[in-house]
Amino acid sequence: GDFQVSQRILARLKKPVTYVGCDIASLVVADNQARHGVEGRIEFRQLNVATDPLPPGDIVTVREVFQHLSNDTILAALANLRRTFKRAIVTEAVPISPSKPNLDIVSGYRTRDGLNSGVYLELAPFGLEIEDRYERPAGDGKTAELLRTLIVKL
Repeated sequence: GDFQVSQRILARLKKPVTYVGCDIASLVVADNQARHGVEGRIEFRQLNVATDPLPPGDIVTVREVFQHLSNDTILAALANLRRTFKRAIVTEAVPISPSKPNLDIVSGYRTRDGLNSGVYLELAPFGLEIEDRYERPAGDGKTAELLRTLIVKL
């Protein structure tokens, strides 16, 4: 993505950490590397979260990625994440009252927006254990959406 959230998180840390940001879009990766890369500390890589080996790390965040993926691709991504991490911090915008949670879509740039669906990792076909959650109204709070940040057990 655009590195806005991770940049704010990194700015608040008391000591420097190594950060690897990943995206499937090569242009996004190149732009982020040019604008925000810091040799030996902040780097960006192009990868497919469902199929490519993931960089090692202590923590993984997945921010508004799953909303673009089919359910089978989300399941593949979760299995891939599980190979490296025990937990993940996942953020997605979802409707407050979905008519059909986890409606399957074709992977791509589109999302479940407009379909009154969303990705709810605690429900079938994913069934993940939610260890903690933070939810707040999305955007200006006038929409019927929540921005959900979950700590999920992989």
